[in-house]
Amino acid sequence: MKPPLITLILLVASALALDAQQTSPPVQSFAAAPGQTFNLDLDTPEARFSQWRHDELGSISALRATLRIPLIRQDPRWFPVFSIRVQRNELGGKSGNDVALQILARDRKVPLSVQAVEREGGRVVETQVFSKTIGLDEAVDVEMEWNSINTVTIKVGDEIRKMSVSGWRVDSVVVSASTGEMTIDPLVFGSVGP
Repeated sequence: MKPPLITLILLVASALALDAQQTSPPVQSFAAAPGQTFNLDLDTPEARFSQWRHDELGSISALRATLRIPLIRQDPRWFPVFSIRVQRNELGGKSGNDVALQILARDRKVPLSVQAVEREGGRVVETQVFSKTIGLDEAVDVEMEWNSINTVTIKVGDEIRKMSVSGWRVDSVVVSASTGEMTIDPLVFGSVGP
């Protein structure tokens, strides 16, 4: 005897709902830290480099930002590159290990490409490319989380990349620009949790 059609539909719907609950990551909520909202404009000449640092993170474990690249400049040697990176500091303030969101103009024109890059001891160990590209002055929402000691998560628009790190803690966040202009309005630091 065949089960009624409604029974089959309910069984399939229940199985799909159970599967979705098991595979969906827990919802993370972002709580902004008091006094930790900034607006940046790194307008950098060609063949030059500028940066902004946040070295006193305390319990901060995430950031949210809306960035724009209003201008890329031309230089025969240096490509326009913009980044937000979390890093472990060594003695003297140098970066020991870092994970960066990079936006770059490899062919010195738009659209700009987006990638996540992990370095250990200054050497690139992993690069993950986003499918999203960015036009000039296009607003792009970015999220970075380093809540887990072994993972840095970067979200650009709807795309997520996770970088496994070797058990190091994040000491600082560095925003940098070379051969062009990047604005971030706002850059908000905080923490995430279920």
